[in-house]
This record gives sequence, structure tokens and C-alpha cells, in this order.
Amino acid sequence: MDMKGNLMFNREKLELIAGKVDNPDKKYFDLAQQKLDSLTKPAGSLGRLEELAKQIAGITCNLCPVLDKNIFSRWLLIMELSMKV
Repeated sequence: MDMKGNLMFNREKLELIAGKVDNPDKKYFDLAQQKLDSLTKPAGSLGRLEELAKQIAGITCNLCPVLDKNIFSRWLLIMELSMKV
């Protein structure tokens, strides 16, 4: 962590963390999409937030995961980096 308490990553540490994350389970992607579509809101209206919810559901194999702040921030970082590759 830096002096402000923010997580800091170097490439080696990031690759180690990324290696611990299994490939998302497509079944949970689909279940999360069904759940999102059933909510009282226009389909897809939450945009990127819906995509993140599906990715987290796929990674955790849970439609309602409780995420530790440190784990969640690592997943977000990995997802963001994977989208820029």
C-alpha cells in the first residue's frame, strides 16, 4: 500500500493475483443477465455496471456475492486491464 492506504501493484504481483482468478463460469453470466433483466428498469440501462455484475457473478459463481474491499478492488483492476489488452 502507498502512504494513503491505496493498493499498489507491480506487474509480477498483478500476474500472481490474476493467476488465482479462475475463468468466469458462463452459466452465472447468463443467470446474472436474467436477474438483471428481471429488475424494474430498462434493459441494459445500468451499462458498464451490469457488465461488471455479470463478471463478478461468473468469477464468484454467486449471484449475490459479498465482496471484501481488497478482493473487489483486485478484480476490478484485473477486469479493467484485461479489457485494454
